Amino acid sequence: MIAEVLVGLEINKSFDYEFRKGSPLKKGMRVLVDFSGKKRVGFVVKIKKSSSQRKLKPVLRVLDNLPAFTPNLLKFSQKVSQIYLYSQGEILEMILPESLRRKKFLNIEPEKATPQKEYRDNKFIYLRENLTANTRFFYYKEIIQSQIGEKRKVIICVPQKEDAFFIKDFLEKELKGIKIALLFGSDKPSSQLKEWLKIRNQQADVSIGTRFAIFSPFENLGAIIVEKENFFGYFQPEKPFYHLRDLAFLRAKVEKSNLILHSDYPSLKLYRLLEKKKLIFVDKFKESQSRTKIFDLAGYKFKRTPLFSELSLEIIRSNLEKGRRVVVFWNRKGFSNILRCNFCKEIIKCPQCGNFLSFSLEKNYFCRYCGYKDKGEKIHKCSERYIRKIGTGIERVELTLKRFFPAKKIFKFTNRLSFSQDWDILISTQKLVFLKELPSAEVVILAGIDSLLSWGDFNSSLELYYLLQRLKSIAKEELIIFTFHPSYYVFLALKKEWGWFYERELKERKTWKLPPYVCLAKLTLRAKKEKPLLKRTETLKNFLEEQALKIKKKVEIYGPLKEKLSAKKTVYSLVVKASQFTIINKVLRLALQKFKKSTAKLSIIIER
Repeated sequence: MIAEVLVGLEINKSFDYEFRKGSPLKKGMRVLVDFSGKKRVGFVVKIKKSSSQRKLKPVLRVLDNLPAFTPNLLKFSQKVSQIYLYSQGEILEMILPESLRRKKFLNIEPEKATPQKEYRDNKFIYLRENLTANTRFFYYKEIIQSQIGEKRKVIICVPQKEDAFFIKDFLEKELKGIKIALLFGSDKPSSQLKEWLKIRNQQADVSIGTRFAIFSPFENLGAIIVEKENFFGYFQPEKPFYHLRDLAFLRAKVEKSNLILHSDYPSLKLYRLLEKKKLIFVDKFKESQSRTKIFDLAGYKFKRTPLFSELSLEIIRSNLEKGRRVVVFWNRKGFSNILRCNFCKEIIKCPQCGNFLSFSLEKNYFCRYCGYKDKGEKIHKCSERYIRKIGTGIERVELTLKRFFPAKKIFKFTNRLSFSQDWDILISTQKLVFLKELPSAEVVILAGIDSLLSWGDFNSSLELYYLLQRLKSIAKEELIIFTFHPSYYVFLALKKEWGWFYERELKERKTWKLPPYVCLAKLTLRAKKEKPLLKRTETLKNFLEEQALKIKKKVEIYGPLKEKLSAKKTVYSLVVKASQFTIINKVLRLALQKFKKSTAKLSIIIER
């Protein structure tokens, strides 16, 4: 008997191993094999009678008594590999709990086989509801009840752990006897394995968790529910750099299961699917009744403070006199975000990662990127002690407002665990909109909002729109925006129907040839030494250009672009642009086959 085996390495091919008498071997099992002189965990993807190779190494040990992967998970992993340009072995390793990526023997309890029906009427549903509303959970309850009645299972993906615990408590209260597993990628390996085994042994009806839950090894999967599908944290920042929403669509198609996606405002991908009537639209959203006012800061003076115009101070004062509560939004943490030595004029950088250091009254000197902290003794080589603090953070805003309104209760929100409702003025960054229960105020003032217009990403306008709409939902009466860009279309969209923004955003992207009208791939290389890395990046670019010429399709390649020089690593990137995903996929596959492995780490992110 011959086992066709994949390993969790950057090798996009399988290897044949001979299997003799011993434990029964099945497709989907993990095995221990000798690979290039090292004992590695392999994944059996096929059992066959013969091999084209003459001399075969034996399977050293079978690590499972029953397959760790269901047939549909194997099929799913193959499709993920084809899209994200990583080997199927790497994808299979990612799907497993951390402890099963090692040589651990696994005993899966045999379960009575449930006859599987062929479902062809699976539905893709978009459920629009306010983030703070809870009526959708009763909608989920009906779906889960229906699926359990048909002996099928349900996966629920949520942004954060606390969301999972909330839904678990709700379902256990509403559906007596329901069996729930909680699956998180960040859990301890032992806890993760325990919950994974519940699912694999068919001892759970529902799996609830963060991104990792999408890989729950259910046999009969009937529905996938994705809470807050536009949540930025659903993007996997490590290889294979996937977005949970895309994997949910893919798995639902493989399993022929229903897919329910929820958010307050849809992602651009979902909006286009709604336009094409490829999603069933369930609308439970309640629009905010507050008015939006936009003031052009170019026409107002800043006399008493550089942070607030005279008009903004007057608006705060008049509302406080009427007994109204005011939220002031300022999206910068700490006291100041740039530090400069008054003696040598040098901008002070983090000794660990090379980014600018910031200053906080609570943390002293800190880096918002790598977490470095210092009291000030070691932050600068210059002997001059006075360091000028440039820029404004939320702490400076708090001190300024306390100076102008000393009799009022001013609360600075930085931590949801210490949130208070006893305030007249609430100052906050965007953390505020992620509270499960949003505060209520008559007026929300957006000061310093223009700093968000410089986010270096083509998705920034979409993220800003989500943020502004959530801030608007806090305001009972007025959302007031102070900006030097009053005609910016994201601000204007707050005064119109929500569909207007999406149409305008798509128009902008079509003009500038951005996804979804084209496909982009960003290839990032990281290494310690800059010169060899630049040479490797240029070599990769040459390979890409060669393959683009061979397939005779228009492919644009930009770079190498130097992104950041940190204290530890240099980063260079290339951007590949083509009209279709299939073109980019083909060019990248051919080029990466020629690009030999080196000390430089390569990552690939595809936007389409």
